[in-house]
Amino acid sequence: QRRVFLFENLDKDGLYAENRYFPKNQYLDEVELYVSELLLGPIGERYKPIFSPGTKLKSCFLRDETLYVDLTSQALFPDKKVSEIREGAEIFKKNIIRNFRKIDKINIYIEGRKIFDD
Repeated sequence: QRRVFLFENLDKDGLYAENRYFPKNQYLDEVELYVSELLLGPIGERYKPIFSPGTKLKSCFLRDETLYVDLTSQALFPDKKVSEIREGAEIFKKNIIRNFRKIDKINIYIEGRKIFDD
């Protein structure tokens, strides 16, 4: 199964795509697997991770077409080689919407606190 990952470039404006392939697995939730992979960051060296390295997924679930994602506190500490937190959250949402048509809204939390209201 092919999935697209969008990341900012270190040198240029705009988002750039990476394609990755996942095996179909009846035991793993595909959204949770995608989010975990997205948090690992880009494969390419010239792209910025969306959140700080070391950011982990605490929980991820879908309810009534809304995705709820809770991240660890490492997401709060971006450096120059990482997307700014607000921009990172927007890129995160674009990635999810592009890959999962059934999801209409995304709520992102860090350590249980919602980071931005839509």
